[in-house]
Amino acid sequence: MKFRLVIAILAMSIGVFGQATPKMSAAEKEIRAFFDGYAEDLRQHRTEAIADRYDRRGTYLLGNGGKELVSFEDNKRYYTTKWKGPKSFVWKDFSFEIISKTAVVAMGKFEWQGEKRIRRPVLTPAC
Repeated sequence: MKFRLVIAILAMSIGVFGQATPKMSAAEKEIRAFFDGYAEDLRQHRTEAIADRYDRRGTYLLGNGGKELVSFEDNKRYYTTKWKGPKSFVWKDFSFEIISKTAVVAMGKFEWQGEKRIRRPVLTPAC
């Protein structure tokens, strides 16, 4: 009986752990590196690096039922003069889909600990 139990456990662990993990494409690695780097920039309060991640043509800010196009210069000014970074930051339930050679949809949540409380907003889809 013990012998059969060991074989059954071995077979189950080979089935679970023996599965090949899918390899990430170069694009997936680049996207993952971008968001990992962005998170690290937030944690380290690298305001210039954060601002430089945004599109030079401007950025749409979405939320509270509205949207606003903010110029690169205004966005950079905000990050370098007014923005307050988190005490901690971590992505939660993050995923992305590559929808073309030039577009990605990213979704997920993040946990942001500010000076007074922890915020857990949802990352809205972005391309």
